[in-house]
Amino acid sequence: MRNELEQILIEKFPLYYRPNPYGCNQERFCFETEDSWFDLLLELSEKIELMFKQYPLIYGESFTVFQVKEKFGELRFYYNINSEGLDYAVLSVIQLSLSKCISEAERKAKDITKGNNEK
Repeated sequence: MRNELEQILIEKFPLYYRPNPYGCNQERFCFETEDSWFDLLLELSEKIELMFKQYPLIYGESFTVFQVKEKFGELRFYYNINSEGLDYAVLSVIQLSLSKCISEAERKAKDITKGNNEK
């Protein structure tokens, strides 16, 4: 992800995206994804923020994101708290990302098929 997009997430959610020994950069948090993941990561971060505001004693400042990356076309989001609510928020965004990928692949397949039929 471009540095300016990373910086937006880091500045908006500084407690989640802190430098850590598991990330790709010891000096600051970095996202090992393409720019196209930005909107989904922003949505996920906002969901997490809302959960923290609703349940501050459960999450608090101990929450840390270890790594955010794309692997095999899927978003991977690694963090340190075991929580069904948090797991559900992460999974819902991952499922949304997968459905968007499938829709895009189907659209491209139709375009290719349409192009072949016109010849």
